[in-house]
Formats: sequence, C-alpha cells, structure tokens
Amino acid sequence: ADDNGRKPRLLQEVFLSSVRDAGVSVTMFLVNGVMLQGKVAAYDLFCMLLEREGYVQLAYKHAVSTIQPAGHVDLSGDWDGEDSSR
Repeated sequence: ADDNGRKPRLLQEVFLSSVRDAGVSVTMFLVNGVMLQGKVAAYDLFCMLLEREGYVQLAYKHAVSTIQPAGHVDLSGDWDGEDSSR
C-alpha cells in the first residue's frame, strides 16, 4: 500500500481498464502470430474478453504477445512501476 493506504495497480490493469472504459479498439497479437481485433469488454487475472460486431472471443493472457490500441490510452492511473513517466 502507498502512503494513502491504496494498493498500487499493475500497469496491465491500468492499460486494460483504460482501453475498456474508453471503448478503444485494440489489435491483439497472440504468440502464435494470430491477430485478434475488437474492444476489451472484460478481463481478469487470466483472460480477456474481446467484443467485435456482436461477437465475443476469450483470449488467455499467457497466449498474448502484444496489444496495440487504435487510439490514445490514458495511463495516468497509479501503477506499481519504477518509472511512471510517459
């Protein structure tokens, strides 16, 4: 916990909640080269739910290599990183 009693958030938590809340479309590349596109509808410790054109796909985080947002992502939330500069 920080000086205010809040637990710092992981960068992935800040990133995923930002793209989800803003409704930003993402392109996700899996470790096997498959490309998935959509909006992050939900996520937990192990997986992410992508939504596109009324369909959903569940992607396991261990299979993801890269997530590229289609627009600006605000990463100003508190996260537990050594360098929080952008």
